[in-house]
Amino acid sequence: MGVIRSGFYGYQKRGTQTLSIRILLDMIRNNSDSSDDTFGAHHMSRALKALGYQVGRRRTRTHMREAGNLVRSRKKYRITNNSRHIHPVFPNRLERPNQAWVGKIT
Repeated sequence: MGVIRSGFYGYQKRGTQTLSIRILLDMIRNNSDSSDDTFGAHHMSRALKALGYQVGRRRTRTHMREAGNLVRSRKKYRITNNSRHIHPVFPNRLERPNQAWVGKIT
């Protein structure tokens, strides 16, 4: 037959667990749509394994590229104001909302 013995028995042991590319691409598209395109290859492969599909990270990454799935990274939320500070709030002595005259002498 021209087949190596270990390869033949390995194939028998594995069976037909390989997914067709079309089914895998559909699952990747469904997961990326449900996650608003925030799943990377690591997260996507874990999600596929949780669904019962045996697929690795690199194969997932390759098929994500084929599907045209671009990952959008989330912007980190940064707090720029601390309203609960212990410092006193000074009164508005100008009595004009959002208006003041300022001068500079050099």
